[in-house]
Amino acid sequence: MPSFLANKVALATLAGLAALPSALAHGHVTSWQIGDTTYAGFNPSNSAELGSTPERATTNSDQGPADYTTDVIATGGTATSSDLVANATAGDTVIVTWNTWPESHKGSVTQWMAHCPDDLCAGTAGADMDWFKISQSSYDESSDSWPTDYIAENLIWTFTLPTNLAAGQYLLRHELLAMHSTGAPQFYPVAIEMQLESSGSTTPSPTGTFPDMYDSDDDMALTQNIYGGSALNAEFVVPGVAVYDGSDSTVSNWDSTGLENNSTSSSSTTASSAVSATTSSAEASAATSSAEVLVATSDAESSIQSSAVETSAVETSAVETSAAETSAVETSAIESSAVESSAVETSAVETSAVETSAAATATNAVSETATSTSASASATGSGSSGTNLQTYTGAIDGISAPSVTADGDQYTCDGNTFNSESDALTRSCEVQRNQCLDSANSKANDEVSSAMTACETQATECDSSISSARRRDMVIGRYARRAF
Repeated sequence: MPSFLANKVALATLAGLAALPSALAHGHVTSWQIGDTTYAGFNPSNSAELGSTPERATTNSDQGPADYTTDVIATGGTATSSDLVANATAGDTVIVTWNTWPESHKGSVTQWMAHCPDDLCAGTAGADMDWFKISQSSYDESSDSWPTDYIAENLIWTFTLPTNLAAGQYLLRHELLAMHSTGAPQFYPVAIEMQLESSGSTTPSPTGTFPDMYDSDDDMALTQNIYGGSALNAEFVVPGVAVYDGSDSTVSNWDSTGLENNSTSSSSTTASSAVSATTSSAEASAATSSAEVLVATSDAESSIQSSAVETSAVETSAVETSAAETSAVETSAIESSAVESSAVETSAVETSAVETSAAATATNAVSETATSTSASASATGSGSSGTNLQTYTGAIDGISAPSVTADGDQYTCDGNTFNSESDALTRSCEVQRNQCLDSANSKANDEVSSAMTACETQATECDSSISSARRRDMVIGRYARRAF
C-alpha cells in the first residue's frame, strides 16, 4: 500500500465533512450476521442506538482501544452479560460490519471463542474464561497490506464458525489490532454471546486467558515497527495462543493472497448499507451531507471524482475541477479552475482547507467555505518543521500534552514517529492522559476519584481538539489511494 502522505494529490474539501463526529476516528461494530440472521451491534458512544444486541457492552465511550493489561481486554468492557443470545450453527458464515475504520490503524485481525461454564454465558466475565483462537489474519507481503486495510476499505470481515466444536453457549470474540504507534499497540475487541448447535466433540487446545496472553514483554505487538518494511512485517507474530489444532474456520475475504485479490466487488454497496442500517440519525445526516465520503459509496465516488478530484497518474501536477455540486453538499460547492503545483514528486496535498502557498500552489478560485477554515493548516501538517502542532493547552497538575512536530512527510511525538498528523496528536493526548492518571493515583484516597474524572474530561477535550487533523488524514488516505 502506498504511503498516504508521501504520495500527494491535490483535492478540495467538502464543507459537510466538518460535521462528522470525532468518534468516527476509530469505529464500532454495527451488526453481526450469523447465517441468515442479522443481530445489532453496540455503539459505545450511544448505547441505546442499535437496540437489543448479543454483543457485550464495551466501556470505550470514545471508541478508543481497550487496555490490554487489564480484564477489559477480554471483551472490551466489564459487562458479564448481554441483552440476548445469538443462535448459530456449526459452519455458519459470520459477517461483522463496522461503521468505519481509520486506514492508518494497521494490524492483524483475529477471532476467538470461549465455552461458557455450564453452557450459560450470563454472569461470567470474559476474563474468567479460557479462550481459544479459531482464525487469525496477518500481514501479506505479496500485496504489502494488513487485514485492517480490508476493513478500512470494505467495512466488513467475513469468516466461518468451526464445525467440530461441541454444542453449547460460547462467547465469540472479534479483535482488530492497530500498530500505527510503535511501542503502543491498540487492541479493539468486541464479543457476543452465542448458542451453538453442533454435533462436534473437539476440545480446543491451546487455550489462554486475558489479559495474561497479551501482558507480556516478549509480545511482538509491543515492539513491531510497521514502517520498517515488508520483510520485517512478514515476521510479525500475531499475539495470543496459536489457532487451535483442528480448527476449520476460514476467512473468505482474506487469505494468502492478501488484500488486492480479495476485495469484494460490492464493497460500496456493503458500506452504504452499513451506514443506512446502523448509524444514528446524526451520523447518517453527516454522512449524507458530506456525500458519504468516508464510506465511499459508488454514487459519492462518482460525483466527487468527476467534479472535485481528477488525477490521471502519480506524476500529474495539475488537478482540474469543475464546480463540486452534489445533491448531498449543496451548501459547499467548490469551484476551482486549476490547482497547479511546483512540487517535484506530486501535487500539493489539500484537505480540510485549500492552502494557497505561493511556493507550492496557485489557485484561481476556491469557495469561501473551504478557505474559511484554519489558515494555518496544511495538508502535510499545521506548521513548518519544528512547530508544535499540538494546540491543546489544558494542563492538570502542570502536565501538558507532549509536542508534535512535522519532519518532512512524517511526524514525531514522545520519541515515536508517525505517518499521519492525527496519529501523532492522538499519541500526544494519550501520553498526557496516562501521566495525569498517574498523578491522580498519587493523591490522597479521598481525592483520587475526582482527580481521575478530571483527567478523563481533559483527555476527551484533547481528543476533540484534533478532529480536524483526523478528517484531513482520512480524506488524504482515501484519495491518495485512488490516485493509484
